[in-house]
Amino acid sequence: MKYQRHNNTSSLFLLELILAVLFFSVASALCIQIFTKAHLMSQDARDLNFAVNEVSSMAEQISADTLHPDTAASSDDTASDPSTQTPDDSLQDAAAYYDSSYASCEKADAVYVLTVHYEPEDTLLKAHISMDTVADNRNIYTLDVTKHRQRRAES
Repeated sequence: MKYQRHNNTSSLFLLELILAVLFFSVASALCIQIFTKAHLMSQDARDLNFAVNEVSSMAEQISADTLHPDTAASSDDTASDPSTQTPDDSLQDAAAYYDSSYASCEKADAVYVLTVHYEPEDTLLKAHISMDTVADNRNIYTLDVTKHRQRRAES
């Protein structure tokens, strides 16, 4: 009898130990998921903050009319200013490319792309500015800007 009682105690202890290990395994898996989700949310927040700053900066340049042919970048260039003006003062669509550390880079190394699409209408200039990821073409931030353009006196 004594031997059988010792066996029941051992099996009960083993069962309790297995349940404790199972509980902590589930708890650790849950914690890993929480930390992973927090990391992804943090990265998304950094991306959004960068996109808002860059897109807003471009919108301000368009609104302030500070885009000039000598400072504008060509659409094939790697400059951080994706505005392009032709000699006749008409704006062309353009893009700027950024790497994973948010620095300007070549198109081949790009993780993010800032695009500007212009739609001139009589005295209005409409610009659609967006920041997207290159890999999955996911839109991070978009801003539409409308600016009244003054007509130049024709001579």
